[in-house]
Amino acid sequence: MPRAIDMLGLPRQGGKPRLAPDYFDRLLTDTDPVDPVDAVAALSAFWQPRIDSRAARFGLSVAEYNVHLILIYTGEIADGGHAQYFVNRGVAYVDDTIAALNAVGLETLGDVLAQAQSILAVAGREFADCDAAADEKLPEVDVVLLRYCRAHKDTLLLPERGLLQG
Repeated sequence: MPRAIDMLGLPRQGGKPRLAPDYFDRLLTDTDPVDPVDAVAALSAFWQPRIDSRAARFGLSVAEYNVHLILIYTGEIADGGHAQYFVNRGVAYVDDTIAALNAVGLETLGDVLAQAQSILAVAGREFADCDAAADEKLPEVDVVLLRYCRAHKDTLLLPERGLLQG
């Protein structure tokens, strides 16, 4: 019987992609020519199928959850600014996102999000200053996230690496 293969050519286990150890290590340890944007996107793509919106931290490890929240936040503000972030995501995860930004070393963006949240509470205020401040920091986000993933590699993608029943 043929084994199921995913889009990366890796065998699937129980319908979920299995992450090859050498690929995981390469994403986290290669410094050239790995693009941080591609590396972080590849890592997060593996935990996407595990996300459960009803579970604490979406069923992710703390490190995965932090990266996931930051990717949501930076994606929304890069696309449409803080107004888009709050319209699409509300405020339920703002405190967790600020904590995640601080945990990975993006304190300035944590401060920007906190400022945007305070503006949200005042009718008629706009997010232009917050958007401009965030835009200055967006280019460094994936570099910082990859560094964070490297530092927390022992807690990333455990089910996908066959280290935990998923």
